[in-house]
Amino acid sequence: MKVLAALDQTAAARTVLAASHEIARLFAAEVSALHVLQDGVQRVRELVADDRVPLAELEGAPGARLAQALDDDDDAVALVVGTRAQRQGGREIGSTALEVVTTAHKPVFIIPPELSAGFAVRRVLVPLEGSLSTSKACAALDVPGAEHVDVVILHVLEEHALPPFSDQPQHEWEAFGREFLARYSPWPVEHVRLETRLGRPDQHILPVARETDCDLVVLAWTQEPAPGRAYIVRDTLRRGTIPVLLVPVKAADEAWA
Repeated sequence: MKVLAALDQTAAARTVLAASHEIARLFAAEVSALHVLQDGVQRVRELVADDRVPLAELEGAPGARLAQALDDDDDAVALVVGTRAQRQGGREIGSTALEVVTTAHKPVFIIPPELSAGFAVRRVLVPLEGSLSTSKACAALDVPGAEHVDVVILHVLEEHALPPFSDQPQHEWEAFGREFLARYSPWPVEHVRLETRLGRPDQHILPVARETDCDLVVLAWTQEPAPGRAYIVRDTLRRGTIPVLLVPVKAADEAWA
């Protein structure tokens, strides 16, 4: 198996490559680099030579070629790509990364440019809405190297969706949590921690990630970035400073069919 690192001519390529090695460790995989030929190819060649990873040079539109390379490689389990530089008030995902995540059929890791050099995946945040589709998609992280990774599952309820409680709300809330994990957690209940919040998911994902000291956010999504859709993904990528793993729901459904 291998993890593909999408490298460009910017300084962020070094960050993406370093993160790819940590991600490959999770999958018990090797790292291979991809570069869509543009200006700066010599810089990329020198980077991979120093890191001793193989490099495939592609031609064409960057987003489309990277997504195709990921999907066409039977040994590739995921692609690692960087976002554009930080902007005041937030960061919008670049056009190349956006095309990759909306068209590829395999998981894609989005790496922010300010990621620290000592990046390691020790604890991950997995928001679950309470559907089998998202649970199947998030099972993409059920990989060999993740056995020592702590999993924090976040379930955000709107007030109108709160379950009715009798005169023992504490005990019934605990029972609700156990039942939720038993039904929707891709991992054994005893191996995860459940965090619940009231409100909208986009209000809580990044604060909970900070509170629980998570190194990665795992989001299942339908790959529909049109205005009014995928607001959770957009907000997490725009405001977040930690890596995000995007897993296509449709691909997960097909794999489990």
